Formats: sequence, structure tokens, C-alpha cells
Amino acid sequence: MATPSLNQVDVLQQCGVDPGTTIKARRLELAKWLALSTNSLGRLHQIGDTEVVKTYPFPGTGALEYAGSLGTRGIRPTQRIGIFDAGYIFGRTGWGETRPFTQESTYSIRFGPARAVHGHDDHTSITYTSRGRDILVDGGHAGYKNDDWRVWAKSEFAETGMTVLGTDSARPATNLERSSIGKTSEFYALSDSLGNGIARQRSVLVLKDPDLMVVLDRGTSSSNEDYQTLWRLPSDQKVSVHGTQAVALAPGDRTKTTLLQIPFQQDATPIQVATGETDPIQGWHFLTIDKRKPAPVVKFTRSGRSASILSVIVPTRSNAPVSYTTSWQGSRMLINLTVDHGTTTVAVTPDGILQRIK
Repeated sequence: MATPSLNQVDVLQQCGVDPGTTIKARRLELAKWLALSTNSLGRLHQIGDTEVVKTYPFPGTGALEYAGSLGTRGIRPTQRIGIFDAGYIFGRTGWGETRPFTQESTYSIRFGPARAVHGHDDHTSITYTSRGRDILVDGGHAGYKNDDWRVWAKSEFAETGMTVLGTDSARPATNLERSSIGKTSEFYALSDSLGNGIARQRSVLVLKDPDLMVVLDRGTSSSNEDYQTLWRLPSDQKVSVHGTQAVALAPGDRTKTTLLQIPFQQDATPIQVATGETDPIQGWHFLTIDKRKPAPVVKFTRSGRSASILSVIVPTRSNAPVSYTTSWQGSRMLINLTVDHGTTTVAVTPDGILQRIK
């Protein structure tokens, strides 16, 4: 039988030193953070210089053991949303209370202090899982060789957010201006500056039943710029474009992702899709530093001194109908969504507040 390894508390006690309560308390906080940062597939959200890895269910860690074991061991957490000052938001529809653990939806959103060391230019970026699979992914970790792949993987063009072509990365500090947590929806508003007179705002509304995301990206600039909102999809997805919507589906899969581009304050433009491109690099996913796969990126674009890009990300069963209509209630636009024969309504205000109405 292997001899259990000693931890810091054991070593201190063997040396006749009182370890106090700090180490134990910090370990519990770390376990809670790791549990919250575990997605519904039992993996840590891939952020920064990280690979796709499973969460380890360390025995006796309560919430972490529960998350790492897909809800089969440990203690079910009571906290569903985590917002951390260092710039991390982790959320989920639940912990497997009313549906299987792997059928919950989970997400991450980045904000916070400017990038440093191993950080990526991923502020406002989103990862998302639902229906037992990845829906939105990060570009991943290209390793430490100082080449074009690493430059791309650390850049905003490897993330899921609004980018501005032709600008040097400003490594912005990004503010979480507002958050609102409800039983069936969460709202976040973020803002930053990309330099050169460019301001950027992202509003995110996450819904439960139906599980989907509504995202409003807005940008303003002192000169004409080319704006792109990038939606990065897993490598197994094939994308078809139908007018102002794109549909992503892996051959033979039971889940599809519908990406709606809804006109708001500006007309929609033709949807672009990039997969496995090398000049410039775009449309890739590094699962590990030595495992790179072509992965489609859906682009919603605008040009000018301002941009308003309203997106809806809808994961459903593969044959489920998804459609929408819009109407107005005073200055608010209402998005009336039909998802798999159910309906929900979201309000969008001129200043970027998103609210679930139904």
C-alpha cells in the first residue's frame, strides 16, 4: 500500500508548529473556486494558458469532489454563480438537481485587470456548454514556442468577443459595470477601451429553460473601424448559413447550435465563417499544446465609427425549430423567441440593458 503524502499541515505539525486555520480555510476556498470553474462536462473552463483537462474529484473536498465526479460523490454545492474580482464569472443552470449533471448549461465570462504573464487578451470572452457538449470554446493554449501560433492564441482573435481589425492589442482592464442574478436568468454588463479612441461594451443575458444566451456588443471609435464579433465553435461542428442565422451541427449529433444575428440600431450584414485558415490564422482550437484542430468561427461584422451587434446563441436538439420576431415597447426592442415550440421574450434597451420578460 502506498504511503499517503504529507501536506503542509502535516509537515508543520511534525515540526512542532501550529499551522493555524489559514491553510485549511484557503484550501476550502480554492476547492470552491475549482468547483465553480468546472463545466457540465466535468472539465475546467479553458481560459488562458490552459488545456482541456478534467476536474479531479479530490476525496474529502466536498463541492470539488462533487463537480469532478459529475455529481456522484461529495457534497452538492449551494452556490450556482461565482463572480471573482480577479476577472472571472462562472455560472450554471444548476448542479443536477432536476436534470442530469451533464445536461446542465455552464458558462464563463472574463473581465478584470489587464493581461499579464500567461494571460490572454480574452476580456469579455465567453465559453459555454449545454446539452452534454461544448457550445462555445476558447482558442486554447498553443504552447510556449514564440511563433505565430502563440501570438494568435494569446490574442483577442482567438477568443469569443468583439474585435477591431488592424489595431494593436491594448491589453485592457475591463470593468464589470453591472450584474443581476435571477432564478432563470443572469445579466452582466462589461466595458473597456481598446485604445486609439475605441470603446467597447458587452451585455450578456443567460437564460435557463430555454437555455440560451443573448449578447449585445457595442463599439464606438474616433475613426472608421472594422468590428467583428467572433463566435468560436468546437472542431466537430459544420456550419451552414441561412440569411441572418448560422446553424452549427456535428454530423450525426443530436444537438445543434443556432446563432442569430438580430438587427438592433444597425442593419445586419452577411455572416462569414472561417475554418482552418493560416493567412491570417483563424478558425482553430488547441485542445492541448500539441493537439490543434480546425474549428469554425462565425463572424458578425460592422464597419464605421460605431457598431451594434446583437447575437443569440441557442443550443437545442438537432431537429428543433428556432425562430424570432421583434416588436417595440416604447424605446425597448422586444425579441420574441420560439425555441423548440416554446416561447420566451427578451427586452433590449437603447443603453444595452437586457432583461428576460417571459
